[in-house]
Amino acid sequence: MQQKLTSGAEGKPIQPGTVIGHILESALQAGKQVPLRRLAECDDLANLPNEADWEKMDNASIKIGCDPVESNQRRDKEILVEMVGPEVEMDFTQKTDEQKAGEKVWYAKIKWWVALKRAKAPVSFGGGGKRQRT
Repeated sequence: MQQKLTSGAEGKPIQPGTVIGHILESALQAGKQVPLRRLAECDDLANLPNEADWEKMDNASIKIGCDPVESNQRRDKEILVEMVGPEVEMDFTQKTDEQKAGEKVWYAKIKWWVALKRAKAPVSFGGGGKRQRT
């Protein structure tokens, strides 16, 4: 899945992240079993939230009053603004390549975080002594 797929509308390439996003949103929320480890291996590992990222997203969602489990509305940009700052609101053409790349990674992390939260999947980070998060 590392390559771009070319079966999209009008022959446009489908990004692996798009496929992963659809799997995360639809299969997990429908209660389907998803081999998450295998799915994660298909994604760029930088896109997977670590414990610090998870905490930042939890805190940002609380600050803006967004519960990703209860809300049907995605508020990814608002969460990102809370974490990164108002520069997220800048016009895309005004952003540096570094800002664009950083936001792309954060949006991918948020996608994983929202999907796992909504699926109520237990999440643990590293060493066996860490507690699970939901």
